[in-house]
Amino acid sequence: MRQIPNYLVIGSRKLAKHLAHYFQLCKIKFHNCCSRMVINNTIVLYALWLMLFAGKSHNQEFFPYVLALLGLVNTSWGVINFCSGGLKNLAINIENGSFETYLGIPRHPLILTAISASNPIAFGDIIQGIINVIIAGFLTDYVMVIKMIISLITVLIAFVAVFKLQNLLVL
Repeated sequence: MRQIPNYLVIGSRKLAKHLAHYFQLCKIKFHNCCSRMVINNTIVLYALWLMLFAGKSHNQEFFPYVLALLGLVNTSWGVINFCSGGLKNLAINIENGSFETYLGIPRHPLILTAISASNPIAFGDIIQGIINVIIAGFLTDYVMVIKMIISLITVLIAFVAVFKLQNLLVL
């Protein structure tokens, strides 16, 4: 049986140690950023509640709808930025010439550009949006929940269209 050279074992252990340290730092940053985004969104939601709904009995019936609207916007913004953050930089990529690298690959270049970048902080928006939609679902009936799911798909398409329109206006 052939033995692995000692310097390869030591080198692979050092590499594994450095990679574990790096991934641990990324994991801490990811959790830290997501929790900060949830806290930020909660503060905004609380401020809106204070301005629009606290002590105003005639506005109380609209609170679930506002909560659902903020949940849909947070969720769709988070999904777009987390899954396809490269859409925001499409115009810059075209101007700098880095978009041409995607044209040479035998796949759709816009999809490749979309998935080329991700914003992991946006996962906090996804979490906050889902929490808002769940709370709004408990405050309303099941028909409202079905409408929120259909609206989420519509808002996702609208955000993608806004990114594409923004890139057309920049060029």
